[in-house]
Amino acid sequence: MLRIPARVLAVILFLSAQAALAEGHGAQEGVAPDAALKMLRDGNQRYATSAVNPRHYRAERPKLTKGQKPYAIVLSCADSRVPPEIVFDESLGRLFVIRVAGNVAGPGEIASIEYAAEHVGARLLLVLGHASCGGVAAAMSPEDPTPNLAALLKEIRPAVDTARAKGVDKDHLAAEAVKENVRLQLKNVTERSELLKKMAAEGHVGTAGAVYDLASGKVEWLAP
Repeated sequence: MLRIPARVLAVILFLSAQAALAEGHGAQEGVAPDAALKMLRDGNQRYATSAVNPRHYRAERPKLTKGQKPYAIVLSCADSRVPPEIVFDESLGRLFVIRVAGNVAGPGEIASIEYAAEHVGARLLLVLGHASCGGVAAAMSPEDPTPNLAALLKEIRPAVDTARAKGVDKDHLAAEAVKENVRLQLKNVTERSELLKKMAAEGHVGTAGAVYDLASGKVEWLAP
């Protein structure tokens, strides 16, 4: 019988473990976009009606040390009132969340989305705006308090212009601008990423847009 030295066996086992962890990267197939969207819809329904699932974080954590397989990517605002995992009644390792003021799709955010779609296997991208968004409100003003904020507001102002062009009355302009900003950021994601544009065209990644209502906890799903 062939006897393998302990040191060599340890190396073989280590390399095998690394290969197992890397398995699926690049061409990984996750939950189909339509199924992922339904899971988000169902999760928000549970949250809004206070019928959330029980969580077992302590038991889940050790399993996630070996890798992650989130079924959806959520680009959302950094607003503290809009935590996607809670809004969609999800647990650890289920959503790949990217949060930034105004849910803008800048280079860093798009790079994160590319990673989640190509290497982690998430097949649905959701851009999630919310009512009373401070980023959108700031973009409705011509003032730019700091250079960094100016760069961020520049990403949102075309959505404000689109909302204004619709002739929406003053009382509803901010809400309409929030919706238009969701649509704009979805558009920017694919226009600024050849990888994501290709994956979307081939059906590997689906997209959706939605707006979260702070008072009711319900998500309004937007038409393309």
